[in-house]
Amino acid sequence: MKKIIPPALLLFLAPLWLLGQVVPFPQSATQSPSFAWWRAIDIDDGPTREDIFNALLDDITSVATIGYKALPVTSIGQPDGSDEPYFLEQGSLVGGVFTDFAIEGLGFFRLQSPSGDTFYTRAGNFRLNTEGFVVSQQGYQLMPPLQLNRTQTNIFTDEQSRLFVPIAGSFDSQQIYHFELWLPANGAAVERDGVNFTFSSAYQVNLPEEGSVVHSHSLELSTTNTVEALVAMMATLHELRREQADESNLFAANTIDFDFKIYMVDFLLREYARSSGDLADLRRFERMVRGVAGQLTFN
Repeated sequence: MKKIIPPALLLFLAPLWLLGQVVPFPQSATQSPSFAWWRAIDIDDGPTREDIFNALLDDITSVATIGYKALPVTSIGQPDGSDEPYFLEQGSLVGGVFTDFAIEGLGFFRLQSPSGDTFYTRAGNFRLNTEGFVVSQQGYQLMPPLQLNRTQTNIFTDEQSRLFVPIAGSFDSQQIYHFELWLPANGAAVERDGVNFTFSSAYQVNLPEEGSVVHSHSLELSTTNTVEALVAMMATLHELRREQADESNLFAANTIDFDFKIYMVDFLLREYARSSGDLADLRRFERMVRGVAGQLTFN
């Protein structure tokens, strides 16, 4: 699970981190890894600094979004010594209600839209539709189909990702479902749409031998590292303002917009530092960021 920096330390650590932070920039698209994060957001030739800033902003607007996979934008698309794609990063797990499920380890839930399209997700904050089938927040059905009674709040999973319901008046339980997990095949094209992914080809994870497990009454949090994202946003803004001033040979040229953006990012960093880091506070912070995102985004 991810380590969480105590919020009380953030205001102390962030300025020190910023002083030593150098935001790298790709020399050319030919030096990019075989899987480059910017292709997941429809950038073909490598990111500009504005693209970097917008991607970081997208990440913090999803800091409380269940199952969200943050893009590794602090590495600006360069290899970071890891062969693991960003969408396989494990998020922290927290408790949830009986329709909430979280994956620990590798794999994705498989969903089917009403039109028959297949999607894959780590967002296990499911709900029941009118017929009692488990569906995503977008209304996509979990596959294979799982139908629950709204009174079955005491369901539970085991280490093999099987779902059980206790038998009334007995110490026994009955298996009612077995979760399937899926991964993109080697060389598959991966596209992201919010918390959902599409894979050009996929294979089913062999449970439990692969070490993955589905937990009931649990949720996987976003993998956004809010402090690193905000500090990298600040560094990117300072670099953009410096570049623009050098090009115009006028230090004050066109800096009003940058001053506002820098002020707002600093404000967000301080607001996050005051939060407790629990899900309720993350949701409050996410709403705050979304409220100002339109003014921060580079068009």
